[in-house]
Amino acid sequence: MQYANMTNETATALRLKEIRERSGVSLRQVARELGMSPAGYAHYEDPKRFKRGYLPVKIAEGIICSLTPAGIDEAEIWALTGATPHFADTPDDESAPNGTHLVPVYNVEAGAGTESRASEDYQVASLCFPAGYLQRVTRAQPRNLAVISVKGDSMVPTLNDDDIVMTDTSKRDLSYDGLFVIRDNGDALLIKRIGRATRSHHVTVISDNRDHYPPVERALGDIEVIGKVIWKGGKV
Repeated sequence: MQYANMTNETATALRLKEIRERSGVSLRQVARELGMSPAGYAHYEDPKRFKRGYLPVKIAEGIICSLTPAGIDEAEIWALTGATPHFADTPDDESAPNGTHLVPVYNVEAGAGTESRASEDYQVASLCFPAGYLQRVTRAQPRNLAVISVKGDSMVPTLNDDDIVMTDTSKRDLSYDGLFVIRDNGDALLIKRIGRATRSHHVTVISDNRDHYPPVERALGDIEVIGKVIWKGGKV
């Protein structure tokens, strides 16, 4: 089936239905995995009823649990959420000292008012966090975490130039407000606050330094979400 000329809503619903039917897993089985009624789940596969544009991450996670045992590549389902993380795989925790987790640090700078360095993103170091502390910060698995640098002043006073931030790459649903690392215009990597917009299928991209960087509305289809910012560190 050709999806190129369809809206995001229609294409997402039809792709999801095609993937599930190819797996041989019934709609009722997927709904059970998600803890939903069959009718409640069915609207995600119905282009006339599905209005979100992209599949919510929490729904995608449940569908992955249902369909990957039937031979479906989880990347197919993640693609329906509107973005796929581009960071390299996080190394195993085997080398971390007992009672700690290693979070990878990448040679990536996310722009907060300046152009960002978004190419050749590879791991250059690791930060070691006590497991108890990391669990207070996030419930995410260490493999979904990444640390990158901040460049620019558009997020002052929340984030300053040369701060570092930890992102949870499993959180990419922009229907929730918050700070996100996004890729704009195909390459520029930015850290921005995401808010509601006046138009459907759009979000407001907000800089905390509003005196110099006014908010703008962007179509969801123009934004690739890398992850949600959940922690920051910087110089005193």
